[in-house]
Amino acid sequence: MRHNHNTIERLLLLLSILLVAGSMSCGRGGGVRRSGRAVSDAELDQKYFPLRRGSRWIYTRRLASEPEGKIYVEWVPFYFGRNTRGNIQVFTNIWTYHKESDDSEEFSLSEQPNVFEIRRDGIYSGVGANRFKWIPFPVKAGHEFQPSLILPNRRARITGFEDVFLPVGTFPGCARIEHYVLPMNVQRVEGLEPTYIWWFSPTVGLVRRTATDGSETMELVAYEIPGVGANAATDLYIPLRKNLRAPIQTSPAP
Repeated sequence: MRHNHNTIERLLLLLSILLVAGSMSCGRGGGVRRSGRAVSDAELDQKYFPLRRGSRWIYTRRLASEPEGKIYVEWVPFYFGRNTRGNIQVFTNIWTYHKESDDSEEFSLSEQPNVFEIRRDGIYSGVGANRFKWIPFPVKAGHEFQPSLILPNRRARITGFEDVFLPVGTFPGCARIEHYVLPMNVQRVEGLEPTYIWWFSPTVGLVRRTATDGSETMELVAYEIPGVGANAATDLYIPLRKNLRAPIQTSPAP
């Protein structure tokens, strides 16, 4: 049963990151409609999730089921607007590069748009019932929340703040968020083992995510964030960027 829970959890998290493009169509189903109010840089500069203009993040994603392969995930925001409720929405292109092995020079590429929404109580991905809360406001130890609307037995909690050490750099004071699956008739996370753990840097955003059963690990390997800095080795991780990647979109998909 635990294996089934972990499988469902992994599917939920993947869906929250790689949303289908149809759920983001403009003007219907909770999509973007411009409110006429501009989105300022200060509003985008959310602590622990800085969705700034000109930012870029690259991650490695390791799967226990594919020990020989490499997966790189790249996020690039390309549109900033508001929905009819005035909440900020940031559309992001997500490119996933699959490398067959460390020795291979060949990549395959998949592309999906995603949308993040900045609300008063946190930052979400998705729209409508597909919303998934990545990080709650305020960001403080002990803050417990329900990350998914469609899976009410999921809970998450900020358990504290830790320094995270990665090859790309050291990230002090990261918020550690543990995700749980509640068994039937259980309403509290005390005594439960988390299924996933996420770490968010106060200046860079998501730096690490791991499944506690060892099935998946995703780590930041490069980033460019205006006002924060950049990793000079960014282009080394995606050697076929110029040949593979489509141009960055400048407006939402119709």
